[in-house]
Amino acid sequence: MKGVVGWRGVVGKYRRGVTNRTGDDGAMSRWSTQFIPTSKTQADPSLSPGQALLVRGGYVKQLASGLYSFLPLGLRTLNAISNLIHSELRAIDAHAVQLPVLQPATLWRQTSRWDTMGSEMFRLADRKGSSYCLAPTHEEAITDLVQGIVRSYRDLPLRLYQISCKYRDEPRPRHGLLRCKEFSMMDLYSFDEDPTRAETTYCEVRGAYERIFARLELPVVFAEAHSGNIADGESHEIHVPDLLGEDTIVQCSSCGYAANVEQARASKRESDGPATSVVVTLRGMHNGEDVRRRAVVLLPHGREVNAVQVANVCSAEGILKGANVTGVETATGALGRPDLVIVDSGLTTDAVGTGTVAPGTVMVKGEVGAVREGDICAASGCTG
Repeated sequence: MKGVVGWRGVVGKYRRGVTNRTGDDGAMSRWSTQFIPTSKTQADPSLSPGQALLVRGGYVKQLASGLYSFLPLGLRTLNAISNLIHSELRAIDAHAVQLPVLQPATLWRQTSRWDTMGSEMFRLADRKGSSYCLAPTHEEAITDLVQGIVRSYRDLPLRLYQISCKYRDEPRPRHGLLRCKEFSMMDLYSFDEDPTRAETTYCEVRGAYERIFARLELPVVFAEAHSGNIADGESHEIHVPDLLGEDTIVQCSSCGYAANVEQARASKRESDGPATSVVVTLRGMHNGEDVRRRAVVLLPHGREVNAVQVANVCSAEGILKGANVTGVETATGALGRPDLVIVDSGLTTDAVGTGTVAPGTVMVKGEVGAVREGDICAASGCTG
């Protein structure tokens, strides 16, 4: 009997096998009886290499842009990864739940995210005209669940997670299963008695994630990140380095500190010339209304603006709630009277100047310049 290439394991290891194979239920099955629609033809050139292999190998089939059907091999792989995740999260006393994907607008309006989520959220109405959404994330739902059950600190800590579908209206779905309109996601939520215990939970969960990726044999980088409108406080992204990646991280060669370029900060910025002026358009909530603001950002000479940090400064100063930068352009000539002037903390008083800004304009200061190669690492204790 001729051998065929048989798939074994979660991370894509291959070995020679025979036509008879053991199925998920332990029974022997024949390749000829399985539904594995492989293809020898070259996949659509617009697909990423990994996406093309999944399609040609009979793991998934595209239904529409950003929507995929999982075929038996793909579903088996997905289940294997899910079981691996379950085992590691059970080891830190996390409990699996299943929350509704269809959620009422009233729940999201309690946190104001019905408005701040923008066009990324799928919205719909039932036959009575009541508004709903297809959940892009589940912070509101899990909090509503727990607040009706947890009555005492004795019920804490509590760690709940789920592996379920999420829905986000991606403007340009790409990279196969990574940027889809419908995708499977594991999200874990923890509830603790105080910030100290919450920090302990954060470290334990991070350890579980590190073990998961180690078992999957994926090289990853934990990088400081911006939480966006999901949460406040410490946040990390887990990056798999790849040439197709769209995010950029910066990493210190001395201490290993890593951060998303949007979050990374340098401990020292020197300016050898006049300030660079950039005009940004901001959108956010002010007194319950969706408003736009025009701001001028003054940066050290030749440095680019960090749009995420600009939005953070506006939110922290109470200028706009849930601020987002919607436009950036180079300033030319007199700046007139913008709604706001933001001065990078790396600028000296002499470098800022006041001649191009109308008197009385609101000015705030913050670290809003993008990091670049050669900046001094801001990590505590680093001498690099």
